[in-house]
Amino acid sequence: MIPHKFTYGFAFVHPNQIENLEKYGWLTLIDSTHKTNRYDYRLFTLYIRNSYGCWDVEAHFFVSNKDSDTIAKALIIIRQFASHWRSRYILQNQNNTETNSIKLAFPGLKNGEQECDTLICTVHLVRTWMSKIYDVKT
Repeated sequence: MIPHKFTYGFAFVHPNQIENLEKYGWLTLIDSTHKTNRYDYRLFTLYIRNSYGCWDVEAHFFVSNKDSDTIAKALIIIRQFASHWRSRYILQNQNNTETNSIKLAFPGLKNGEQECDTLICTVHLVRTWMSKIYDVKT
């Protein structure tokens, strides 16, 4: 956490979802939503592909700040609930903050775990690319 910055938040996951996260969480999608509440907390949702190939919601967390340390702390808390969650890939938006937080929460080989790579969602990648190409300032 950032010492001079107060961060509030909470995480929640149902016991059945913990089991799914541990079983199918090798590929996890993280998505954030903003402007969902009057306090401007960010809602993050973790999804996995279930045995039917459908994306399933497995965990949520609300945080007051969207910085790498805060998101990493929330992911670490969820990992404490789902102690056998070993994600190999996390699909995310084109966002350096989320990438950094994933690296903090899933340190990989230096912590005796498998590496966890981040994958960038092509929809967000193309959207950003197209906006930069057609931007008048570019």
